[in-house]
Amino acid sequence: MSEPMQERRQFHRIPVVFVATYKVHEPIALRMFIQENEVWTVMLDLSEGGMAIQTTYDIPVASILLIEFTFLDTTAPKDAPLQKMKILGEVRYNVLKDGNVRRLGIRFTEISESDKYVISIFCRKALAK
Repeated sequence: MSEPMQERRQFHRIPVVFVATYKVHEPIALRMFIQENEVWTVMLDLSEGGMAIQTTYDIPVASILLIEFTFLDTTAPKDAPLQKMKILGEVRYNVLKDGNVRRLGIRFTEISESDKYVISIFCRKALAK
């Protein structure tokens, strides 16, 4: 009998559906291929340490992406439910799903303390449910 697969991530991922954009930060060759444009994407899950996004581009593992999105926290005070986030992350895996749709696993490499805090609170509340 095989043993259950262990979670390798430091943080549990929470399923989400956020619209985000990403722009290839490195490597330069890939950035030139995409013509330095921002690409719309759907975020599939989120944790303090990373996220998964969906894309049609075949972005190599170890590429660095600049990801931007507006975080909507429905539990935040009414005067501050939205927070714009800009995060750098490294592609850790690239899995072909359906047709030409890919799932990219991203590990955050640069994130502000305030963004990390907001995501942390969101994830803790989601896990407590």
